Amino acid sequence: MGRVTVYRYDDLVDLYRSMPIPAGTTISIKTDLLALGRFEVPRKQAILQAHLDAIDKVFSLEKSTLVVATSTTHLCETDTPYDHDQSTSNVGVFTEFVRNQPGALRSFHAFESYAALGSAPESICSDTSPVSYGCESPEERLVQAGAWCIVIGANPIRCCSTIHYLEQVVGVPYRYIREYDHPVIREGERFVGRFYRNPWYRKADVQKDTSRFFEQTYKRGFEIHRYPLGSGAICAYSLRDLYQCGVSVLHTDPYLCLSHTPTIQPWRQ
Repeated sequence: MGRVTVYRYDDLVDLYRSMPIPAGTTISIKTDLLALGRFEVPRKQAILQAHLDAIDKVFSLEKSTLVVATSTTHLCETDTPYDHDQSTSNVGVFTEFVRNQPGALRSFHAFESYAALGSAPESICSDTSPVSYGCESPEERLVQAGAWCIVIGANPIRCCSTIHYLEQVVGVPYRYIREYDHPVIREGERFVGRFYRNPWYRKADVQKDTSRFFEQTYKRGFEIHRYPLGSGAICAYSLRDLYQCGVSVLHTDPYLCLSHTPTIQPWRQ
């Protein structure tokens, strides 16, 4: 049986200090905390608080803004209302932990919301677009703010939501804009809201695989910084660099975010 690697709060702080991210930077967080293995205090609340405290200590939430996705895509195509204050994020316990912090602000979207905490949460999450990855969406604002993405434990090329924004900006042919009317509850009022997503054509033989996309961005200078920790790693990259390299490669081949160019192409009919 192999030795269990335990990581500590001080390890998190040292790791974040070694990143090329200045204080005051907007930071998007993606997590799979279990992939890091055992923390020095093996209690859920202690682990979540330690990660948030380490980010605050190094990057200072008095100067920086922390952003997480708080998606509720499980509500899509159901009659279950989206409750802006109560609906639970389906993308991890850390996102819920951040969303419920005092001062956190959640963007309004029944399926693709975000929560921001820190110096300027309204710059990312206030008055956002009803189009999930459109103009004035949180993803666009993250790119425009020069944000960095920190990926804790997870595989960075498998959890990159900015790719969906890139796909919409470039106008990849296998996705389209779909309109949804969905019941919502906000500030005690229940009503039907109108929202938009960019799903792919269901009849097409689309198979998501971003490995080719990232291979091409690396050739254009995009870099993912990797820092081993515990049983896994924490990674970091610039969303602005990803956007600039990503637009370039997708203009060359709009199918790079797929395993192959689809042979069934309903968008040509």
